[in-house]
Amino acid sequence: MNKSMFETTEYTSRFLQLSEVKDYRQLVYAAERMYGTGGFGNSVAMCTALEGAAEVVIPEKAQYIRTILMELSMMQENLLRLAAIAETLNFDSLSMMCWTEREKILEILDDLTGNRMILSMCVPGGVRKSLDPEILEESLDELNVVMQKAETIKGIIAEDSMVKRRLRGVGVLAKEAAQGSSVTGPGAKGSGVDIDRRMLGEYGAYRNLDFVPVTETGGDCLARCMVKIREVIQSGELIRKAVENMPEGSIRSEMPAGINGEWIAKIEQPDGVDTFYISGSGSAFLDEIGVRTAGESNQKIMDRLENVTLENEALIRLTLGIDSCLKER
Repeated sequence: MNKSMFETTEYTSRFLQLSEVKDYRQLVYAAERMYGTGGFGNSVAMCTALEGAAEVVIPEKAQYIRTILMELSMMQENLLRLAAIAETLNFDSLSMMCWTEREKILEILDDLTGNRMILSMCVPGGVRKSLDPEILEESLDELNVVMQKAETIKGIIAEDSMVKRRLRGVGVLAKEAAQGSSVTGPGAKGSGVDIDRRMLGEYGAYRNLDFVPVTETGGDCLARCMVKIREVIQSGELIRKAVENMPEGSIRSEMPAGINGEWIAKIEQPDGVDTFYISGSGSAFLDEIGVRTAGESNQKIMDRLENVTLENEALIRLTLGIDSCLKER
C-alpha cells in the first residue's frame, strides 16, 4: 500500500484529526460532508473501504439502492459542471437549461431520501432505508423528462457554432499522454481512454447492468463536455435498469464493533476517481485514513495539455474537474 500518495492532501489532514474523536461510523457522515455536490459518492467510498477491511459483504438489494442514488448524484453533479461551463462561455440559456434539469434530479433525490444533497443514506454494511416503490416509479417518469432534455443539451453542445469555436482544440490531451498520467474521469475518457471504476464491478450493482464507459476521441474541452452530457444520459439508463432488476431482501449486514484490517476503495465520480484508504487494529477508532480526490490527481496533467492560455484556463479546469470552487456551490 503506497501511503505516501495521501500524505499531503487537504482531506487526509482533516480526517486524521477527526478520526481521533469520531468512530468509524461517524466518519462516514464526515466523508459525505467533504463537499456537497459529490457527497454521496464519498460516503459510498468510505463504506466500501470499511466493509472491505471488515470482510463484510453487503446485501445485493443495498448495492442496487446505492447504485440508483450514486447515478442520480452523478447526474446532478455533471449537470452542475455543464451549467458552470456554459456560464463561463456566456451561454446563459444553455446554463439555465442545465440548472433546471439538475433541480429536477435534486427533487427526485428529495422524494426518495428526504434530502436533496447530503443524503445520509449510505451506512457501513448497507443503506439506512429502502426506497419506496411508488415514489421510485414516479421518479422514473420525471427522470425520462430529464433524459429527453439532456438529449437536447447534447445536440446544442455538439452543433452550436459558438460552443465549438470556444471549446474545440482547447486544452488538448493526447490519448498517449492520458494513458501515461494519473488523469481519470472526463480527462481520460475525452481522450479515448475507456477507464472507469464502475466497469470493474468492485462496488454497486454495475456488474449486472452491462456498464460500458462513455468515451470521445477529440481530447479537448469539447470532447470532455460531450463525455459529461452523454454520462448524464447513461446514468438515467443505468437507473432504469437498476430499478427494473432490483432484488428483494435485506438492506444491511451487521458490522463488527471495531475495524481490524485495511482496505483501499476507488469510486468513480463525475470528475474521476476518488480514493479512500483506511486501516484499523480492532477498535471503533481507525488507526490510519487517507483520501485523494480526482481533482488532486487531475491537477498534475495541466503541464501536458496543448493550447492552454490565461484566457481559456478556467474552461480547461472546469472540463477536467479540477476547479475547487465548484465544491463550495
